[in-house]
Amino acid sequence: MKIRKARKEDARKISYLIRKNIDEIKENKYTRKEAAAWKKDNTSKAIEEKIKTRVTTVTRICCEVN
Repeated sequence: MKIRKARKEDARKISYLIRKNIDEIKENKYTRKEAAAWKKDNTSKAIEEKIKTRVTTVTRICCEVN
């Protein structure tokens, strides 16, 4: 297993995982409005931009299984 900084080409998969997680936990944790806002902020394009500029409060990392 290898941990590395996320790359632009990882954006789609990262977005999918975040948005899927929002859908699965939102019923217990978030209002519809909160979930919609979070999902809007984590589209593939938004994630790609965050990776590109590294302007985020959290460093996005990926795990590759060899």
